[in-house]
Amino acid sequence: MSSIDVSIEGTGPGAWALAGRLARAGVRVGVASRGGHGANARVMAGYADGPHRLIAGLGEAVTKELMAFSLRGRELLWAIGEGRQAGGLHATMGERESAEAEQAVQAHQLCGDPAELRPGNVPFGPGAFVLGDGVVEVARLLATLRTRALEAGAAETEETGEVRVLAGDWSHRQHEGVLEGALFPVRELSLGMAGGEPFQHALRAQWGYLAAHWHEHLVVTGARWATPHLEVGESTLEVEPRVRAKLLGWARQAFGVDEVLEERVSIETHTCDGLPLVGPMPGDPTTLVCTGFGRDEVPLALASAEALANGLLGEEVVLPSLLRPHRLV
Repeated sequence: MSSIDVSIEGTGPGAWALAGRLARAGVRVGVASRGGHGANARVMAGYADGPHRLIAGLGEAVTKELMAFSLRGRELLWAIGEGRQAGGLHATMGERESAEAEQAVQAHQLCGDPAELRPGNVPFGPGAFVLGDGVVEVARLLATLRTRALEAGAAETEETGEVRVLAGDWSHRQHEGVLEGALFPVRELSLGMAGGEPFQHALRAQWGYLAAHWHEHLVVTGARWATPHLEVGESTLEVEPRVRAKLLGWARQAFGVDEVLEERVSIETHTCDGLPLVGPMPGDPTTLVCTGFGRDEVPLALASAEALANGLLGEEVVLPSLLRPHRLV
């Protein structure tokens, strides 16, 4: 007979947040390390596509529901006490992207996420500045969540409980074929740079394919479009020379820096439609999933952990139906 009620397979913020919430409620919960997590240090509520694009594709009502879920995750993050809520700039590059800046501001405001249009500085055009976004160092966040969960009574164990939660990375597609075809890895490169002027907010550009933040030094991320396959399917922690060259070129253009202090490769877990998988597996209420967050791991993972915990504890569950696994599994 198992000594735990719920086993969570994963190492990311969703896994440890869920473990802590359940343990504080008296549930016997175990966490088993499964894979890694992305290195995203930016906290920008939303999804791979901005809310204005979600509205165009899914309609206003669905977009509001999805954004409310992401905003809840951001609220949970700032309540933990890690990171800095200094705003996030969705900067634009090029005429096509700049034309969407005002639409983005209006869409954020429509979804209850205060935003304003900021003028651009070369090489950026005007951009949507979202006041509630910010920056968090994921390693520190994970350490805090893990410590709190263990102090509440969670255990690190490979033991399987009556309820199993798959909160790990893309490799779960290979575990018993549970999520076969639903998840895939995407390799992302970050460069720590010497020099430049410090700034407090998070920054995205080029529809999110480029990003930057400041933590002790400038960190630039992205440019995976330098390879024909956008680094999709890559699961090795190797630096792709073409991506590095383009990312370094952007660092020179945007920030006037060219000395690399460090390189970091991370593997993100994506789904084909850019939305995570959250909730019970079809036909198996004892297996839950909490994965597929892509580059928006932190706020969405925390909101998902809260929704799953509420369901397991018999409390009200707020979870957009579009995120449930049945759409892909």
